[in-house]
Amino acid sequence: MEGSGIRELPSSIVNLTGLQELRGDHCENLTVTSLGSIYGLQHLTDLSFKGCRKLLTFGDKVKSAVSSSNTNYSNF
Repeated sequence: MEGSGIRELPSSIVNLTGLQELRGDHCENLTVTSLGSIYGLQHLTDLSFKGCRKLLTFGDKVKSAVSSSNTNYSNF
């Protein structure tokens, strides 16, 4: 999904139960994300949204949510 024109993560992302890495780097239109969808990804170990300037408030919420899990987050 890196560099795509996506505006938000689809709610159906929760169906990717084995997803380990989610990279949305340089998705400049990404402004809305369903946090509930990210919480449901139990095997997620790497999360990155580098260069997504419209996600300024999103970063703090996700960092707080994943701080107690095994998920590495970077580049918000």
